Amino acid sequence: MPREVISWAMHKLGVVEWLVSAVMSLYTGAKTVARRVYGNSKGFEVKVGMHQCSSLSSLLLVIVMETTSREFRVALPWELLYADDLAVIAETEEELTKRLNEWKDNVEIIGMRVNMNKTKVIISGEHKKVRQKAVRWPCGVWSKGVGSNSLQ
Repeated sequence: MPREVISWAMHKLGVVEWLVSAVMSLYTGAKTVARRVYGNSKGFEVKVGMHQCSSLSSLLLVIVMETTSREFRVALPWELLYADDLAVIAETEEELTKRLNEWKDNVEIIGMRVNMNKTKVIISGEHKKVRQKAVRWPCGVWSKGVGSNSLQ
């Protein structure tokens, strides 16, 4: 996630300037090293992303996702957002495709990526016909499409 997005989201939610500056100062000039078998690499600057294992990073992700999704999200129970995972519920495949693409397009505008290859679909309900779509809706359990191995 680009760092400018973090600052933008905090401003948009009305966080006071001194606090935005304090948070952003944690990322200014941030450096890391790569661990190797024969020692660490030289330090290099990290210009995107958030600090791993930091409680602040979780809060910042919530702030960014809240700000980004305010304009297009539907609401509970149709969309459930947990950290960087999203569950979208729809009554038709067309509606599901439309809503997933809307989420994908909107988060990509701010510089985040959506891995559609990790997308899973569960079909449920009485008299629902389960179809095999290996490429479009992969199953994380069987590496096939949603078919006889899907939850019903």
